[in-house]
Amino acid sequence: MIDLSYIELPLHFRLPLVGAGPIRLNLVLGPTIGINTGCDIKVDQAAAQACADFVDGFDVKKLDWSGAAGLGLSFRFGSLAYAGADLKYALGFTSVSETSDDLKNRAFSLQSHLGFDIF
Repeated sequence: MIDLSYIELPLHFRLPLVGAGPIRLNLVLGPTIGINTGCDIKVDQAAAQACADFVDGFDVKKLDWSGAAGLGLSFRFGSLAYAGADLKYALGFTSVSETSDDLKNRAFSLQSHLGFDIF
């Protein structure tokens, strides 16, 4: 199994769906840019070397574009701040490989957030 590592830069929008008191259910949508930082493979030594060659620029794209959608719960504290958690599914728009069009990332993630009202 090949495990690609990324630093992700999300631009996600939180749209309120339902709220009761200080608790709010949100729809979370938006694009994410992933910057490839490495590769790990869980097989024998020869396959590990193939993975190292793979990541060193032969096949892996350095950027991954994806979109995410999910639901989140926000808990308001004070008049301007909130915190919570989101459960999201991300689907890659582009292939992670230079030589194949069908190798796209997919992932579920659980993320926490801290926010401040800007308007």
